[in-house]
Amino acid sequence: MIDQLWLTVTSTAYMVAEKKGQEKLKYRYVDEIARSLLENLPNSAHLYALERINTVGELQTEMWRQVLVELDKLQGEKHERE
Repeated sequence: MIDQLWLTVTSTAYMVAEKKGQEKLKYRYVDEIARSLLENLPNSAHLYALERINTVGELQTEMWRQVLVELDKLQGEKHERE
């Protein structure tokens, strides 16, 4: 399972980067979350992100949408290597 403390800290860092307009850092955090999901939840990474988007009160739905895009990208790269 994904480490919730790490996810909370990374999500908070994403929010700080967003408030400061640091696009490169935002992408870095999204990439880290997506890679962690694929590593820890290889069969349900997309589902996890979708659940977060649909969670009532979730403040970072845009971040989770970007995570979904990154998951698609990373899985596409993986299939190209195979």
